[in-house]
Amino acid sequence: MKKDIKAELIKMVTEKMATSQRLPWDSGLLNNVLMPVNAKTMKEYRGINMLILSFLGTGETSEYVTFNQCQELGGKIKKGAKSLPIIYWNRWNKAEKRPAEEGDNPDDCYAFLKFYNVFEVMAQTEGLERKRQVITRDNQPLEEAEAFIKAFAEKTGVTMEHESTTKPGKGSAYYIPSRHLVQVPPREEFKNTEAYVATCFHELVHSTAKEMGRKASEEDTARVSYSKEEIVAEFGAALLCRQFGITSEDDNTAAYLQGWSAAIKENPDWLINGANAAQKAIDYMNEIVAG
Repeated sequence: MKKDIKAELIKMVTEKMATSQRLPWDSGLLNNVLMPVNAKTMKEYRGINMLILSFLGTGETSEYVTFNQCQELGGKIKKGAKSLPIIYWNRWNKAEKRPAEEGDNPDDCYAFLKFYNVFEVMAQTEGLERKRQVITRDNQPLEEAEAFIKAFAEKTGVTMEHESTTKPGKGSAYYIPSRHLVQVPPREEFKNTEAYVATCFHELVHSTAKEMGRKASEEDTARVSYSKEEIVAEFGAALLCRQFGITSEDDNTAAYLQGWSAAIKENPDWLINGANAAQKAIDYMNEIVAG
């Protein structure tokens, strides 16, 4: 029987949500572990795979190997070790019944999900040593994050407003596409600066939707479109918080967690596509600021 990797992945994520009472894109959780890397190539996992390993992995070293890589490096997988999936898209040319190639007619091709398994070096293998140690950040994360926010807004023409929550009809955080405007309450109305910065990140990720081509499908209801975009913004903000070493703990209610769990179960593509879209948005934001 062909393994339904998408269904299995969503099952693992929603079960972890229930036991941890955390969302997969919780910035507080993501900051508690090193960025997941492949232990042989030392390349970072990105998008949905970064989320899978950060949320579902042990976090002991966040260094992973495939079965074959473990053997090549002189180690072996511990008996009973449970792997985690690394997923990727492949394309097939249905007209010519072969793997799709660059230049093929898009109408003749379709994408499908594939996966391979990885194991955490310290927790699940024998004979291998970790290559990284936890590095103490010697920087000013909040100052750097706020400089990033200011630079991105200036370079992309985003208007930043800070209306107080005490004003009728004002004070919530949102992005208005028609005005290219981000509204965030003043810093002093947040419980801490970390929460303020995380909210700015969230709304600025929304502001990349047009540039990144994140358009609502004609079949989507307004609520579905909103939910899809929220996953992108939530995960994008978590990625930026992690980038700057900022932890913003979310006060997730049981109802809020249950709502997202149900939505992810019913729409597994939201999580997969949303995480990858968030990664693209953050890559774009970093390019803009660096440029």
